[in-house]
Amino acid sequence: MISQLSLRVLIAGLDDWVPLAAVHGLARQLGAAGDTEDSEASIASIRELVENNLVELGAVSDGGFFVHEDHDDRMLSHISGVMRTADSREWGFSYWMQNTPSGDELARVSIGNLTVLRSHYKVKALGEGGAVRVVRGLVGLGVVRVVSPASILVQARTSTFT
Repeated sequence: MISQLSLRVLIAGLDDWVPLAAVHGLARQLGAAGDTEDSEASIASIRELVENNLVELGAVSDGGFFVHEDHDDRMLSHISGVMRTADSREWGFSYWMQNTPSGDELARVSIGNLTVLRSHYKVKALGEGGAVRVVRGLVGLGVVRVVSPASILVQARTSTFT
């Protein structure tokens, strides 16, 4: 199941590349209290996104986004270390994330095909069988559970959506 923080990062990544500082800020917005908790939530989210091939880690320069060629485990280990020990001003913009096509798809499906109905979401009509495919995909990812198959009403699993 994708965490609420990871989903927020993916949604932010639809518009632009996402720096580590933004992940840290989103963790705080979602209720992480203090730098240690923010950092731990951010590290877990970044790891989840990378391991599920939803984002690529890289750097941003005048020439655009450049994917780091280093092994993901090595980069995640380095990111974990600096986020736990250094001031966020030192690492906040040292790594950036770019959504993969799968990350973009999950973000779009999450925000584009769901209408909030209190704690439930009604899947919008997507043509014949489209809504069923969206729901199956979200259920398969562990993002939602079906509440009412007749009306295509789904409920977010714990801490997936706000």
